[in-house]
Amino acid sequence: MSGFQGPALASPLPAPTLSPQSLNFATLSRSPQTWRAYSSDWRQFAAFAATRGQSALPADSATVADYCSHLATTAGRKPATIARALAAISQAHHLAGLPSPTTSAPVRSVMAGIRRSLGSAQQAKTALSPHDLARMLTDPGPGLWGLRNRALILTAFAAALRRSELVALQLHNLESTPEGFILTIRRSKTDQGGEGNLIGIPRARNADLCPVAALTRWIETAPITAGPLFRAIHLRSGLTTRALEDHRVASIVKELAARAGLDPAAFSAHSLRSGLATSAARAGASERSIMEQTRHKSLTQVRRYIQRGSLFADNAAARAL
Repeated sequence: MSGFQGPALASPLPAPTLSPQSLNFATLSRSPQTWRAYSSDWRQFAAFAATRGQSALPADSATVADYCSHLATTAGRKPATIARALAAISQAHHLAGLPSPTTSAPVRSVMAGIRRSLGSAQQAKTALSPHDLARMLTDPGPGLWGLRNRALILTAFAAALRRSELVALQLHNLESTPEGFILTIRRSKTDQGGEGNLIGIPRARNADLCPVAALTRWIETAPITAGPLFRAIHLRSGLTTRALEDHRVASIVKELAARAGLDPAAFSAHSLRSGLATSAARAGASERSIMEQTRHKSLTQVRRYIQRGSLFADNAAARAL
């Protein structure tokens, strides 16, 4: 057995030692998006091993190390992408009851050399500021498209949502209060166990950037009475009952950026999440309050936002010049 099955099937990984029931639970251990990425990565590794007459499962450390080198040179992949490929290889071996070759000394050494040679810093998309957010929402689109886009963008920004969390929202996940909406996130990247998180979406001082007002208008006008909160809209048939696909969030951000005269290539769906964290840090919000809103488990990523947001706060050069 040398490859993943599709993520829609019972087993997304080769795992001959597990029962069908166990395979179903194993599938639930990762999101569908993660399994799709692992499936693609695994197929590419299996093809690489086959062309060299080597086994993909189990794979030896030399084959995996050579694959890393191939990805870095011939395929021109970045260290983060290679690391994801290693994660797919590791998962395949673990579920098959085999030791993973990805932690061997040869593989670690090759990866260290790749990071040293190519650098490991990822090219981050630009964090959206409230100023640019206002520019983008000057023309959010016609009719229902505009109402949905405004509500979607402001909700994602205020709640620091990942795009998968945003499109998974259901109407019953919203609770209206005098202060704003309480949003329940049932499952997320950092909450695979589904314990859930509560996020407060407050009313904004600026009416044009108020997520509560935008959401309320969208729900009442659409109207949304049950089911997915953010939905696909067809040109001819209008509003559907189908949740918006997560990749469309990035497309909407880029479309609105282009309309506002901004460079669409500089922005992605993550620009909304990072924009909230960066803007909150610039406004003096504490690490604790930012982490409560973004639901980061580690201070490392949050402090990157805080550092960027506070670069010019009490700046030493500004005092000296």
